Amino acid sequence: MKNKFFRQKELNSSEQLESIKYAHCKILEYQFIRTELRCIIELQPVEYSRIYKLELKYDLNTYSPRKVKIWVIEPELKLPKNLANIHIWPASGDLCLFYGNEWTPCKAIGKTIIPWATKWLLFYEAWEVTGKWLGGGIHPSSKSKPNKRDKEKSLGNPKRLLCN
Repeated sequence: MKNKFFRQKELNSSEQLESIKYAHCKILEYQFIRTELRCIIELQPVEYSRIYKLELKYDLNTYSPRKVKIWVIEPELKLPKNLANIHIWPASGDLCLFYGNEWTPCKAIGKTIIPWATKWLLFYEAWEVTGKWLGGGIHPSSKSKPNKRDKEKSLGNPKRLLCN
């Protein structure tokens, strides 16, 4: 039984790095800067996909729910003018992977963000071919409050994960 008064412990940068090591990705480099972890990783969504290089930043001192951000740095993504079509944060260019409180620092990046980024890359490859974003989700620029059905479309919804 979950105790609503008990606050789960946030995972520190070292614990998050350990979780990333066990995810299905290759860590090319990493560094700790105060309370921040920065990683460069390689992901290949499926065997015949291209290999992507991503930068991940985890900062415990950020007061935002977006303590973790991830960007594709290679190959350069072909982006439409309307970034809402493929779910990228317009201001920072990082991938839009989850809605609001679907992710917290109590959850391991290697079991959440990495599989969600892998799934995002699969949807990106499908979008390149079809021109349609099949990943669903809610874009942050949306003014209206999401309903339950919208939340179920989010990549962060565990029911939609491809990887465990």
